[in-house]
Amino acid sequence: MGPAILNSNFTVKVLLVDDLEENLLALEGLLRRDGLQIFTAKSGTEALELLLTNDFALAILDVQMPEMDGFELAELMRWSVRTRQIPIIFVTAGGIDERRKFRGYEAGAVDFLFKPIEPTIMQGKADVFIALYRQRQEVVQQRDILRSTMAENARLYDRILKLNESLEERVKERTNELTETNELLLGFTYSVAVDFRQHIQDVAANAEIVLAETSDCLGGHRENVAQVLQIAKVMDQMTEDLLSFAHTRNITLRLVDIDLTKLACEIASACQLTLPATQSRIANGLRVLGDPTLVRILVKSLLDNAFKFSQHAVDPLVEVGQDEQGFFVQDNGIGFDMIFADKIFLPFERLHGPTEFSGLGIGLANAKSIVDRLGGVISVSSMPQKGTTVHFSLKPRTQT
Repeated sequence: MGPAILNSNFTVKVLLVDDLEENLLALEGLLRRDGLQIFTAKSGTEALELLLTNDFALAILDVQMPEMDGFELAELMRWSVRTRQIPIIFVTAGGIDERRKFRGYEAGAVDFLFKPIEPTIMQGKADVFIALYRQRQEVVQQRDILRSTMAENARLYDRILKLNESLEERVKERTNELTETNELLLGFTYSVAVDFRQHIQDVAANAEIVLAETSDCLGGHRENVAQVLQIAKVMDQMTEDLLSFAHTRNITLRLVDIDLTKLACEIASACQLTLPATQSRIANGLRVLGDPTLVRILVKSLLDNAFKFSQHAVDPLVEVGQDEQGFFVQDNGIGFDMIFADKIFLPFERLHGPTEFSGLGIGLANAKSIVDRLGGVISVSSMPQKGTTVHFSLKPRTQT
């Protein structure tokens, strides 16, 4: 349905009533113009028939007519709802009579003219009522357009509401389906990863036993067994990263006050067992409110990255502290170009090849997932060969 259009070019109808043909012709000639349709009647009865089927802007009535004079016709018009609003101008050939004028106005006339009629006066008065009629019709049209528009808007709004309800229902159903599928997939993946990690650990344990107890018998194969042990340890670490990434999404939060300095020292000491050349400097008095499991995984992910990517520095150093931006973990390692900053927190995104540094590229993705879960903010700044600094803050709002 298109918008309604205002029609200001409609035809205006005028009724002329006089029992003399020559008077009707004279009035018609006086008033004729474009956009005006003139109806004539020679009696009150004929005029009433026209009034029943037409909407007139003005009626010009002769007072003196046989059977039904102009006054009687006017009184009948005033009794009908359809015609009572039509302006009436009386015309009479009799002399000026105040009593007749009073009766005319009493019958509902808007004016009373005496013959002979001055053409400019008649035209001027007719123009006034025709213009008023046009204005009223335009107002009616505008009102109808407004009502139509409001009704159409109401229908559209109702349709939009129904579409929204339908869409929300479909989205809800689809979300539930995806959530259920995701939970099943996560559960399956977690179970497989746990079993896989157990087998990897068995491989590593057996390789260590072979190296320890049959070292003298291995000959040139000792290096191969040592390589198997190293690969098993790398795979074990990668599987642990995957498990921790899945774990951070499902854990129920338990908020406590955490000694971040003590936690960072414990994790840094563990990192130094495999990378003893890297030194650590951890500020005193660092404390944070958060979930102990998630905060441990967060700090471990950040320190593992810092130790790993600083191992080739001349004097590798990892620092943990606090400044105006929040807590930070900083290294003086290989760094990266900040044009890749938008990728650094995405899972499985690696800026260095697997032969240079081991891992899945999931450490910082894990860190961001935890910080988001705890209502905080995490950011990174880096320069190639100058090192990397990761800032984070935690503002947990819920314990659900």
